[in-house]
Amino acid sequence: MSDLLPAAPACACCEEPLTRGSVRLWPDTDVRVCYDCIDWMTSQRDLQIARTGGPVRVVGHEPIFRVDDVA
Repeated sequence: MSDLLPAAPACACCEEPLTRGSVRLWPDTDVRVCYDCIDWMTSQRDLQIARTGGPVRVVGHEPIFRVDDVA
């Protein structure tokens, strides 16, 4: 009988062993992504948002119509 330890599960994205932690994508499966890949995916999302102009934060507004104009 062999005394080898079972292989560490691999990241579904980069296929590196999950030695530094991971996130399970779906509860009923064993699909896991390492923290480095999660960080990379987050940076890609941030770049995509920046390229498209991203969400606009409204800090104030001016009403277009006064109440007596809406008759």
